[in-house]
This record gives sequence, structure tokens and C-alpha cells, in this order.
Amino acid sequence: KVMISISTIMFFVATFHLAINCYRLLQGYIDKRLAPSGPNVYLSDQTAWHYILKDILSGIQQDLGGAVAVSFLFTYPHNII
Repeated sequence: KVMISISTIMFFVATFHLAINCYRLLQGYIDKRLAPSGPNVYLSDQTAWHYILKDILSGIQQDLGGAVAVSFLFTYPHNII
């Protein structure tokens, strides 16, 4: 049950991360294409809410994945190759 729950959470975090990246892509290359600074400055702005959110989601995904891997190794130590 725990593995299914964590897998479901990871799926939703990854889906939300992808949605935020698609939002950034559309904003940068469609809405900001004619801006004087262009999409490069928009996409590299590290203080924007979408940049911070995508990094937070990536960190959550990595932490959950690492926790699952470590718990699997402690739960089933005989499966280590």
C-alpha cells in the first residue's frame, strides 16, 4: 500500500512539473517572443514563481524517489546484485 501511495504521489508531482514546464515554454516562446529581451531572459529569471515551483517539484520528486530506493534496499537486502 505504501509503494502504491508513493508512486501515485510521484506521478502527480511529475505531471504537475511537466505542466509547469509547458506553461513556461508557451509563455517564453509565444507570449514573450517579441519582447526586447526575448524568451531567454524570461526563461532564465530565477525569481519567477514558475521557476521556483518547478525546482521545488523536481526536488520533491528526487527526494521521494531516493527514499523509495533506500527503503527498498533495506526491506529486500537479498535483491542487491
